[in-house]
Amino acid sequence: MKTTSILKQNLMKLKQASTIVGLLASSALALSVAPAQAFNFNSDADLGTCAAVPLENLGNNTASASSLSSCTTADGITLTAGATNPVSGGAKLTKKEVNGVKGVGVYNDSSKANLGSQQETDFGETLTLSVEKPTIFESLDLSFLYKKGEFGDFLNEVAQVTAGGFTGTLKVLSATQAQWNWNGIEQLVTALSPSNKSGGGLYSILNPFGNTAVSSIVLTSPQEAGTSYRYSDFALAGAKTASASVPEPTTLAGLGLVGGLLVASRRRKRSQAS
Repeated sequence: MKTTSILKQNLMKLKQASTIVGLLASSALALSVAPAQAFNFNSDADLGTCAAVPLENLGNNTASASSLSSCTTADGITLTAGATNPVSGGAKLTKKEVNGVKGVGVYNDSSKANLGSQQETDFGETLTLSVEKPTIFESLDLSFLYKKGEFGDFLNEVAQVTAGGFTGTLKVLSATQAQWNWNGIEQLVTALSPSNKSGGGLYSILNPFGNTAVSSIVLTSPQEAGTSYRYSDFALAGAKTASASVPEPTTLAGLGLVGGLLVASRRRKRSQAS
């Protein structure tokens, strides 16, 4: 009889263990992977309200018609134009195209002369990408970065990028390459469209911040001798965030049930021991 009782107890424990393992397995299967999100102004993918940013190739005596200071892409990334000394009405988002390459920059010119950044992000102007919670970025695409001498530029252009409390730079080295540096991460980036008069100066920085999740990215130009378009200015072409595992409601319920069974099992053991 004693042997039979022990056997029954062992069988009961085995059933409990099987139930818990089964719940854990089903909970793990209930984890879903949210797909990577990417918006791109060249393919017009996932632009959300940013699709309303006007495409304007402005001349010297034409003011921007844009009324947007911010917009949000379909994947939840908010773009905001800013300026140290905003003109009346504030800085606006504007889009332009050069040699088949598009990019969004900041318009903050005080007159129709348009002699500032030529619709790009210049010194004293900022274009901020922000997300609701810290996110890993798989890529960051910047356009209109040219080497010295192209389009009247006085130097090899540099984009300044601040994220996660650190400031990095993407500096043009030649017509086909640029150097990325951020918090110890160094990367030689090959142009998707060359940094010369026949190209769009387009670069895609892969995993720009490594495994660091960031909630905002601030784009601007470093102060380099002047603030006109002849110095560093550029635009945003796109960005891609990493995919992430997201628990389904059944996962949370399953884990709660597992926890309840474990608590009940421990209470039973204490009761039997006493």
